[in-house]
Amino acid sequence: MRVDQIYKHKKSRKDLSDFLNYLNLLGNPQKSYKTIIVTGSKGKTSTATILSHIIQRSGHKVGLFISPHLQKINERIQVNNTPISDKDLKKYIKKLNPSFKTQKDLGFFDYITTIAFLYFKDKKVDYAVLEVGIGGRLDSTNAAEADISVITNIQLEHQEILGKTKRKIAKEKAGIVKKNKVLITTETNPVILEYFKKVCKEKASYFTPVPGGVGPMTIAMLLENTIEAAEKQQIKINLYRELLKP
Repeated sequence: MRVDQIYKHKKSRKDLSDFLNYLNLLGNPQKSYKTIIVTGSKGKTSTATILSHIIQRSGHKVGLFISPHLQKINERIQVNNTPISDKDLKKYIKKLNPSFKTQKDLGFFDYITTIAFLYFKDKKVDYAVLEVGIGGRLDSTNAAEADISVITNIQLEHQEILGKTKRKIAKEKAGIVKKNKVLITTETNPVILEYFKKVCKEKASYFTPVPGGVGPMTIAMLLENTIEAAEKQQIKINLYRELLKP
């Protein structure tokens, strides 16, 4: 099934309440680990993948959820760079089917996201890096209370779903920002940056524009480099220590 087909029903979705209620029935598996959520018009898959490698290299067990897949759907759900096995995938499908079939307002992407949440919980990951499917505010991945939100950039895309202007698209993507948490962005448009700053102020969240423009490596630098190196580049936040603390 194509992504645009998966998301047809979500054009009329007002909020995530139905999906959150379903996850609650399952014991809220998405609350079992720290989370980084990544959205943006370009570079979100590479950014999410690089961040997961950084966390793994730091000695932590990390789950990675990306989309779409290239060859097999297993590629979407990984732990320490290893896709979920066919056996495990079938196990979760069998486990979820009876309850999910009763959820009339949920779709395929809700389904595969739920499998990822459960799999990461059962695998006892320390962190999960989640790539948003489309937008952010109403995306299934946004059911997780992300400790760090990443927005790579804003361009005109999926306008029939997200809106006709960059400002409207930015609003949808900024929906991933959580209260008292962190937003990192490599967006360079001053108008969009000012909007993100406003959102963070309203949510008492730390706003972190990354110098260097669009590109996953600039975000990766912030998380991988030492705190001292980050400070030299005038990045006023201690994300490295926050991310990797016990």
